[in-house]
Amino acid sequence: VMARNGVNFGIQLSGTGNQWFQAPANPVNGLFFPGFGVEDAAADLGDSAITETAGVGGFAMASSPAIVKFVGGTPDDATNNSR
Repeated sequence: VMARNGVNFGIQLSGTGNQWFQAPANPVNGLFFPGFGVEDAAADLGDSAITETAGVGGFAMASSPAIVKFVGGTPDDATNNSR
């Protein structure tokens, strides 16, 4: 199990019972809209890294044309990568 809330990141592993291992959430070092940077962002949160761990994030890019343009591609690139 993994969980992130913008303050902590926690992971629970099989074989360790109900014990959680946690650490402070990392700052986000990613793409920002013009005029914004890491100092404007919340610490790491959400489900994107978790869905990537399960392998369900990459193929979703083809259905997100606005995001594909934001990261420097085209909708055709995303569709081709997904295929």
